[in-house]
Amino acid sequence: MLTVDLRDYQTPALAQFTAHGRLLLTMEMGVGKTVTALACAEYLLAEGLVTTVIIAVPKALLTQWGQAIAETTDVSCSVRVSRDGKRTLWPDKEWGVIIDGSPTVKARLLDEAITNQTDYILATHDFVASNARKIKKGIPDALLIIDEVSVLKGWKSKRAKALRRLQTPYRIGLTGTPVENRLEEALAISEWVAPGHFGTYRDFEDSFVRRNRWGRVLRYVNLATFRRKWLEISYRKRQSDPDVAPYMPSVVHERWLAPITPALRTVYEDVLHDLAAELNNLADPGDFDPEAYYGGESDAVGAGKVQAIHTTISMLLCHPLLVVRAAERGTNAYALKIVASGRLAPVTDLHMQPKLDELRRRVIPLLDMPEHKIIIVSRYVHMLDLIAGAFPSHRSVIYSGEITSLAKRQQLIDEFKFDPDCRLLLMSHAGAYGLDLPEATHLIHYDAPRSHGQYVQISARHVRASSKHDQVAVIDLVTPGTIEERAFDALSFKTRVADASIDGEGIDTSGGLDNDVISLSAHVRGALTESS
Repeated sequence: MLTVDLRDYQTPALAQFTAHGRLLLTMEMGVGKTVTALACAEYLLAEGLVTTVIIAVPKALLTQWGQAIAETTDVSCSVRVSRDGKRTLWPDKEWGVIIDGSPTVKARLLDEAITNQTDYILATHDFVASNARKIKKGIPDALLIIDEVSVLKGWKSKRAKALRRLQTPYRIGLTGTPVENRLEEALAISEWVAPGHFGTYRDFEDSFVRRNRWGRVLRYVNLATFRRKWLEISYRKRQSDPDVAPYMPSVVHERWLAPITPALRTVYEDVLHDLAAELNNLADPGDFDPEAYYGGESDAVGAGKVQAIHTTISMLLCHPLLVVRAAERGTNAYALKIVASGRLAPVTDLHMQPKLDELRRRVIPLLDMPEHKIIIVSRYVHMLDLIAGAFPSHRSVIYSGEITSLAKRQQLIDEFKFDPDCRLLLMSHAGAYGLDLPEATHLIHYDAPRSHGQYVQISARHVRASSKHDQVAVIDLVTPGTIEERAFDALSFKTRVADASIDGEGIDTSGGLDNDVISLSAHVRGALTESS
């Protein structure tokens, strides 16, 4: 049974789940999705309705879920002592098992857990997807919990298809961001927890989406109807809700501007001309085909070259040496071309780094105050090394998706959380999911995340009910008048789509929401016209 009390705002979710046996917990980050899901799991186990609860999570969250089970339920536990002396509770193996290790070890652990009817099996999304048939056959009465259920949003992903087919009798999906980029992502998620709830994909398109002939969304419609149907299969709580807000720190959002230098702008506009030419070369993809789109069969024609140039521009604005590194590693053909041509030399020779200089100028005064701990996030792992080098007098840890050892990940996080001399956590986008960092006072987006969902996920790492502070800050570091500024503006539109469809905010008088972000092609044309 659960050994902690649910907060008043969490208990309706338990009632909704027990009434239907399936639920999307779309509570915002930091509001308590994990303990609410475990309350549902413990109810089913206590009533004998299931023998085993399978929890599918990103690898980075395996340890966190294991500790949550030990700390909030009555399973038999042992104390683990880390190398630095930190003590944590951990479920005994007959009650909970983490599927990790070599392929042989993971297969053995799953077989043993099925045979022993272990209460909790924790595994990665990929492992559960690849072993879906064995799980369905061996544990026919399971509760399947999918944390970060937005993993199901991709229509063509083999992993998403396999997980959607795993139709256990009881299902819970967890996400604070059910709509990360597009409204139709919610349809993909709903097809797992409540197949057919929104009808067919054609029904969904006809009811809620208006596109141009090439598939670009012009407007979402009938959003109040969408929200009503969505709430039939989900439970939503926001940090700003009156019954939640007293537990949360207040959040200040800021935008720091890092103006581009004349030398860097010259190179930027040179590359922008290449992007404009490649956009013009894109073939007309023809009329939008919903069947191909929802079947995961279509991608933008010629988008590979456009993406390579766009990524190069993003790296250039972050730090020109990122472009050099990509060329050296052979990970970006366009970066290799531009470095080999010498077009980048004017800024790499001068070590032109206006964005990093602005970051340092802003952050040093914060670090002079000992109460501040700061998270700085970038999509580029090499950028984290450059940021660390900009603060030689301050201890930092670098946490990225390239760190595969669960023990090493936990060691780095513990160092930031508990060592008062460690003031900076430098984190990649890939490593950012699911971390609880209530010790931090500031989170800085050094560059734009790829999706609204990723932006919200990352921004909430320190916005927790367990925060050590009354107020925290989320900061975007932006180079104005560039593609980067457009990227942050696009994230703003995606946020409005989520607010309108999931929370009913910002719907216009006609019941919809227009896409007012100009296309990439229009932005590039406008920028080049202004500079000429």
